Amino acid sequence: IGFALILTTLYIVLAWKHYRLSIENIELKHNMMHDFMTGLANRRWLETNFDRRRLRWGRNGNPILVMVIDVNNFKSVNDNHGHDEGDAIIRFISSKILEALRPEDIVVRPNEGGDEFWVVLSAPNAQILHTIIRRVLDDAWCRVDSELRVTISAGCTLLGEHEALQLAIKRADGLLFHAKEESHETDKASVRYDFETPLRVVD
Repeated sequence: IGFALILTTLYIVLAWKHYRLSIENIELKHNMMHDFMTGLANRRWLETNFDRRRLRWGRNGNPILVMVIDVNNFKSVNDNHGHDEGDAIIRFISSKILEALRPEDIVVRPNEGGDEFWVVLSAPNAQILHTIIRRVLDDAWCRVDSELRVTISAGCTLLGEHEALQLAIKRADGLLFHAKEESHETDKASVRYDFETPLRVVD
């Protein structure tokens, strides 16, 4: 009986260690694929998973939107209110972007410590795409103090049928640059579109 008890105890200990190791591996993999501050997917997650998502979306023949977002007045928040407040703003803006989107849409914080977000999604027509974009811009803002309001700017383009995702991101980033110039003048959320791609958009 004593020997059987020893074997049983040894089995339980080894099973528990195996379970803990599995949990730690899952947590490690999750941490490698997600931004620590916001919990959003990171660049590595997008590079690993986008091709499968694109294939699934492609079966419907729907356009794929690529949206590059930048937080307006973020440097002023850090300079005037400190980096802790800046981190809180990033978490808040990321949560509002998530709330404005659908569960199947992709939101990425590509650079740890940055104020940029990437959104990739698919929808049946241009009207739905514009509705989603407008909802993101309308919802993702906050007032820091009586003089400082944080909004977002965005550049939006469509991913070509055989185009590499990074090319579309680069194009959207160029559109974002012009949207940022406009937001500096108005202190409001701003967006620039470019839907002139080989992919047809059904109105």
